[in-house]
Amino acid sequence: MPSAEASTALRWHVLHVKPGRDDFVGRQIAAGRTASGRTLPGGYRVWIGRRTVRNTRHEIVRELLFPGYVLVQFNAVPDQWAPLYFVDAVVRLISTPAYRPIPLATDIVEAFIRLCEIKPANAPGGTLRPGERVVITSGPLMSFAGEVMALPAPGRVEVLLGLFGRPTRVTLSSDDVRTA
Repeated sequence: MPSAEASTALRWHVLHVKPGRDDFVGRQIAAGRTASGRTLPGGYRVWIGRRTVRNTRHEIVRELLFPGYVLVQFNAVPDQWAPLYFVDAVVRLISTPAYRPIPLATDIVEAFIRLCEIKPANAPGGTLRPGERVVITSGPLMSFAGEVMALPAPGRVEVLLGLFGRPTRVTLSSDDVRTA
């Protein structure tokens, strides 16, 4: 049987929220008050996963990793999780059929946090440099390896490939390559 100390440890849990209301819910929980004025007990830590990607116009944007879900760290005691149902725009706390919150494994959440800290390869401050070896990850040249020759524009990369026994220069989106 688990000890009382283990059952009150801080664990990550998942809140399902209304579409487009992730930031709104995160601000309410962080402030400790709901929009209707109800006070929340302290001790919550909120994480809304966003990763940096390039959109179709090659602009760097922050996109939600899990749209409609907010991760909240708290003690799994009813005094801590029951008030979350009163936060505006919260649909439900992911829980068992007996309405007990299901905790996430801490190492999984830490992996998500690390994933969101990674910049795209050709973002400002990214990692691609001329002379670096890369592998193409999508398109008709998928899994070909080559060498970065130049970074002609934001979101673009020129790669020298060995095709049919001859060096061939191709221009690709930086989203289509990763370092080898």
